[in-house]
Amino acid sequence: MAVDDAKVTTFQFAGFGYVAIGYVLGAVAGVITFVGAYIYCIATYGFLFGLGLGWLPSIILAGIIGWAVVFLWGPAIVVGLLFGLALLAMVVSAKLAYGMIFGAAIGWLVWRFAPKSLSGRG
Repeated sequence: MAVDDAKVTTFQFAGFGYVAIGYVLGAVAGVITFVGAYIYCIATYGFLFGLGLGWLPSIILAGIIGWAVVFLWGPAIVVGLLFGLALLAMVVSAKLAYGMIFGAAIGWLVWRFAPKSLSGRG
């Protein structure tokens, strides 16, 4: 599919880059998932069934994981960074960790009991 550069907006160009990076990460994640699932099938179901039929569930799982990574790699990085920062805060200071836990609980309570029109659920 040829794309006319004069008609591509900045938003579309950024989207192409996001998906292109996602394709690479998805392919890597798919291959790793396939190999891991195939080894699991061989170890669980034995040499005959695992080696002979283990490729089928392995390729299905690899396809699902690969396509999920293509589109969800950005949010996964953000969530990983947030968990990393929370872990760092817990290591540095217990008071800061308690404050983060308390703040997260209050935020969840506000979101949970806010009217649907304010919380984005309705």
